[in-house]
Amino acid sequence: MKTLLSSVTYQENDYYVKINHLLHSDKKIGVFGAGIYAKQLESRLNKWGILIDFCVVDDEYFDTAISNGKELVKLTQLKSYDDVILIIGFETIVEREEFLKAKINEILLSAPNIEIMDFENCYVDWDFIDYPFFLNHYEEFETTYNLLADDFSRRVMVEYLNACISGKAGDFCNLKTDHMHDYEHELIFKNIVSGGVILECGAYNGKTALETAETLEDKNISATIVALEPDESNIKILNDNCKNYPNIVLESKGVYSKDGIVYFCLLGGQAGKITNIDEIEDMSQYTAVDVVSIDSLEKKYGPITAVLMDIEGSELEALKGGINVIKKYKPALAIRAYHKKTDLFEIPMFLDSLLTQNKYKLYLRNNANSRGIFDLTLYAV
Repeated sequence: MKTLLSSVTYQENDYYVKINHLLHSDKKIGVFGAGIYAKQLESRLNKWGILIDFCVVDDEYFDTAISNGKELVKLTQLKSYDDVILIIGFETIVEREEFLKAKINEILLSAPNIEIMDFENCYVDWDFIDYPFFLNHYEEFETTYNLLADDFSRRVMVEYLNACISGKAGDFCNLKTDHMHDYEHELIFKNIVSGGVILECGAYNGKTALETAETLEDKNISATIVALEPDESNIKILNDNCKNYPNIVLESKGVYSKDGIVYFCLLGGQAGKITNIDEIEDMSQYTAVDVVSIDSLEKKYGPITAVLMDIEGSELEALKGGINVIKKYKPALAIRAYHKKTDLFEIPMFLDSLLTQNKYKLYLRNNANSRGIFDLTLYAV
């Protein structure tokens, strides 16, 4: 049987290749898109010293698009921009892939010398696992690999590591199980019973909370869903989407290791995150928010039977605030394990250390709807 070390290989990182190309190009650089993802992409490129010269949007969005002082170009005007680099600046989810291909073909037909570049949604914070990091932490990665409960999880881990190291999503994209939700309900709710509390940590706009409510209804299970979201820009949308579901309770708080106040990055959308004040360079991008621990939520709402968590890198810290709940109830857990490069081994090893008997069975799944390296989820059941 192949070992983890022999299955994970060094490859030149496609992300660094593209960055190096942009740094040494004398062409103008544009971004196709003007939404949140495009702004995050631009911010990361700026940190490399790469400046965006113009933004391209579909004609129908031209009048409402915000360019932040850069030249704004209609898609149909690109034929006059013949020798530039155009970066795809929005998430290329599977459902839009054919649409994206059609748009690129449309661009190349009118301006054949345009160079199209796509970062494949590979990196959110681009704090990714490279080969030296893998070797330096091989013992921890191998421990996690051996903790996984099935061969499919081990294959997911191998392909995720190879994708991070190479900067190309590759076979990782194809390792998806047949389900319709952001979380794999057949795993997380396999043994769920009525009467408990389900925590949705990082509820965003309520999509996953609504999916959970519908699954519980299909299974004829009665449970309270506590949807926690600290980002004010999401809370009104969350409330509007969930208002017709009496079993969904909203908490405008983040989840952390202890109750209190922390600083929250105002990225908006899905990407806001809790940040240590020592790491903050520009306070204008942050706001103070209330946070609560899982153990405190149990005291308020009662027995917790499941926790679904996507909180942009604070997952391990939040789990530390639920040690008593985990030891008392052993709730089913669905935890995103890709925001920090240490998450893939620190979170599984932490959970395994909490229980001496009847330990968690651990599974890894790629639940992404994008064709990049997103949404690696650890399930503990």
